Amino acid sequence: MKFKVGDRVRMLQHADWKAAAIGTIISPGRVRDGRTWYWVQFDERQRDLTDERHGDRARSYSSATVTEPFLELLTDDAGPSP
Repeated sequence: MKFKVGDRVRMLQHADWKAAAIGTIISPGRVRDGRTWYWVQFDERQRDLTDERHGDRARSYSSATVTEPFLELLTDDAGPSP
């Protein structure tokens, strides 16, 4: 596994996520369908365009599962999310 519990990561903007987001890995990675998924607790709640397209403009997420290719490990010198 590339990341471990407690790692600080940036989730890249992808699929229907509206923006990149900073967070913390909160559970070990799990392989499903040949991909590794991590549970990420976001520093700030995030919005998903899928919900908006279905009429739910108020929903936001404090955490989510994210596949490994859309995560970057943050270093001590990493700046704010783009």
